[in-house]
Amino acid sequence: MRNMNISERIDLYKKGDGAQLEHIWRQMHPLIKKYAGRTHFMEYADACQEYSLTLIEAVQKIKSYDTDRLFLAYAVKCIKNKFCTLYKEHCAEVPTESDTEILLEKNSNAYTEEGYRDIVLAIDLNAFIRGINSGKKQKIAILFLVFQKSDSEIASMLGVSRQYVNRVRRELLTELASFYS
Repeated sequence: MRNMNISERIDLYKKGDGAQLEHIWRQMHPLIKKYAGRTHFMEYADACQEYSLTLIEAVQKIKSYDTDRLFLAYAVKCIKNKFCTLYKEHCAEVPTESDTEILLEKNSNAYTEEGYRDIVLAIDLNAFIRGINSGKKQKIAILFLVFQKSDSEIASMLGVSRQYVNRVRRELLTELASFYS
């Protein structure tokens, strides 16, 4: 079988050959990886999934795909738009209050021995959270360690799966244990 171009594969997919979608995805995967690498505010794997879904939507919605050039321009535009949407969502989710201030406000009895331990804990947690490089992981750490939200609450707030939050939470607890040892 000869190598087909993307526009021929789209035509076959629209006629009902679902296997062509995987071939299109494979041909477009370098573009997906390029933009996933530029999406610094998300985990790389999550960004790849988001852009893959965007590509699938683009294949399903495109009206004119006579040449590969037309589809490529359309796909690039769709992925760039998705990047902008994800970035706007990321900026809207960033907490504004300092983590230490929130924990200190919770402690009304700061002059007891227990109060001092809580202050030290708040300072340590602040240092730990600020040391996390990934933006999404940092948000999960804040919501879990500071606000004491459950996995499902965090997942719904950030728009990610509960399983992802659970995995990141376990990683955070392991890192926190090594932070204190």
